[in-house]
Amino acid sequence: MKELKLRGYVTAEDCGGDLQKAVDLAAKLGLNKVVVDRDCKAASPVVLPSGMYLVVENGVLTADLMTAQQENYSLRTRYITLEGVNGTVAGNIHLFNTHHVNVSGLKLQGSLTFEYCLWGRVEAITGGCVQVGRGCGNFIVQNVESDQPARISGAVSCGRCVPGSKPDVNNIIFCDSRFAGDGVYLDGVEDCGLLNIQVDHVTAGGTPVTVGSGKELPEHAFMNLTFTDLSGPVVYQNAVRHVYEKE
Repeated sequence: MKELKLRGYVTAEDCGGDLQKAVDLAAKLGLNKVVVDRDCKAASPVVLPSGMYLVVENGVLTADLMTAQQENYSLRTRYITLEGVNGTVAGNIHLFNTHHVNVSGLKLQGSLTFEYCLWGRVEAITGGCVQVGRGCGNFIVQNVESDQPARISGAVSCGRCVPGSKPDVNNIIFCDSRFAGDGVYLDGVEDCGLLNIQVDHVTAGGTPVTVGSGKELPEHAFMNLTFTDLSGPVVYQNAVRHVYEKE
């Protein structure tokens, strides 16, 4: 244990190849850092506790990653950092009821989904599907490059909620990104609208931004939208309230 503390992080190899045990040990020792520096597989989802800093470096992590899925606001997970240094996650990442999230540099072979997450920064993501879902706020997402569209949507939901937290998606900036097909889908649902959403400098092989899904919602479900420097026109499938566009 003293050796690990001197090194400053834990690897799956320190725990017989078990990544969950490595995460739990890092939290127990107060190191809160796990480095995956070679190919690693986990048969079941790896649960990340508060304060965890997970680095995937020069390898492929074949695993689903998630937070504790607590529905109580006061039991939320806090301060999660996921970093890739020529690292790939072959699985889905689902962060729920988490405050202060940083995800950067990862190559994805699955989805990166946020629900009821506040204060997030996502950057330099390659591949996969980035989804900023129900209850999320105060996010910046930048430098995403993928052949799958991204989503900012109240319809992105696992069916759980955090009582006392607003379900609306608000204060999101999505910028400087490139998509092989369609770019960013904005979608609300009856009880969860979008407020203060900015999408800029997005290049797409198809439609850079689509607002609505064809199911008509009140215009206040889409409020204060800003679209600038896109590779093509915005497609509106729903009425909106207060929108600014600049080519």
